[in-house]
This record gives sequence, structure tokens and C-alpha cells, in this order.
Amino acid sequence: MNPLALATPQACFSYLDLHILFSLLTLYVLLPQDVSLALFPAEVLNDLYVTLDNVRDLMSLLAIATQVLVVVAVLMALLVGFLARRRQFAVLRAIGASRTTFFVSFGSKWSG
Repeated sequence: MNPLALATPQACFSYLDLHILFSLLTLYVLLPQDVSLALFPAEVLNDLYVTLDNVRDLMSLLAIATQVLVVVAVLMALLVGFLARRRQFAVLRAIGASRTTFFVSFGSKWSG
């Protein structure tokens, strides 16, 4: 086999790419952090994206917690309404009001 047949442009290009990559990695390891940021701005962007991802997760958690608190507040308001009208409901049941009448009267008081 002819050794020159292996020297294709793609083979030379991949060798140069690997050589450049190893040179850049050597620079990254040897240079101090503040100097390497000037040569490797992707590190700053990577740190920024990690921070923003953490903030997004925190905001999602806060949104879920807010929704849970709203549901709890609405349920507590309904409970207070039921407890405040407990005597009225007892009187309605004592005079023979059906459950349908009970729910209709309760719904009409809350709707307006």
C-alpha cells in the first residue's frame, strides 16, 4: 500500500484539529483563571447558563408553591363560609329542606 495514499486532506485536517485541541487544553490547564477567561469566553457563558438553569428551577418551584398556597387559601375561605352558616344550615335541615334546596340556597348566596 502506498503511504502517500493515507495523506488525504481529511487526515491532515483531523491531525491538525487534534493538535490544536490538545494545545488549547494545555493552555487552559496552565493559565490562571482570570487570564484563561480572556482566551476561553465559553467558560463564562457556561457558568452563566448553569446559574440561569438553577434560577429557572427555583422559579418553577416558587410557582408551584404559590399555586398550592392559593388552593389552600380558597379551601380555607370555603370552610370559613360553611362554618359561619352552620346554624342556618341546621335550621334549614330542621324545617325539612332537601339537600337540593340546601345547595341551591348556598350557591345563590355565594354567587351574588
